Amino acid sequence: MAAEWTDDNTRILVELFVKQVRKGNRPNTHLTPNAYEEVANEFRTITRLEYKQPQLKNKWDKLKNDFNIFKKIRLRETGGGWDSDKNTVKQDAEWWKKTKNDIPGSGKFRKQGLRNEEGLKVLFEDITSDGTHIRAVIAPHKQVRYIGRTGAVTQNVMAICDFDMHFTYASIGQPGAMHDTSVLYHAIDKDKLTFPHPPKGKYYLVDAGYPN
Repeated sequence: MAAEWTDDNTRILVELFVKQVRKGNRPNTHLTPNAYEEVANEFRTITRLEYKQPQLKNKWDKLKNDFNIFKKIRLRETGGGWDSDKNTVKQDAEWWKKTKNDIPGSGKFRKQGLRNEEGLKVLFEDITSDGTHIRAVIAPHKQVRYIGRTGAVTQNVMAICDFDMHFTYASIGQPGAMHDTSVLYHAIDKDKLTFPHPPKGKYYLVDAGYPN
């Protein structure tokens, strides 16, 4: 039978997926075959719907895709604010038009943000995360600025190490939504006297998030 994914069915499925992840049954990017079978059996008991493993795996992949799209929307949002009722960004029509062109599939999140987000973080966050973002505990009314690339509440940490892999500098505490370039400029300005500039003619090896 064709899978029918209502909001309630999807919520139930996510909860069952989370249960399997917490049991250690996601060795890589997907659940094990036995875990999918267990999910199918429990899902049938709860909903009386009998879905096969390929249908569950397809839904897993769609949920992961939605999770990644919503993370990109969060990262892209600057200045518009957050609509707590709709769980999505506050932006005008022009912003959404450009975002839909740049991030395929993002348009559906204009009226309603990602559902089951906490559960999806358990499923996918640690297989799509950025290691420079570290979880932070922030008061709810201040969290928007700290929602980083992982979709979680984080701080953006910049660290410098030498060729012996010894840390020589670290900038911590900047909001997860702050761009890497802004973190760098903040560190240079804040620590004018101590920031470890490279010797003349030498450079730091960095990723594309930093300026030349």
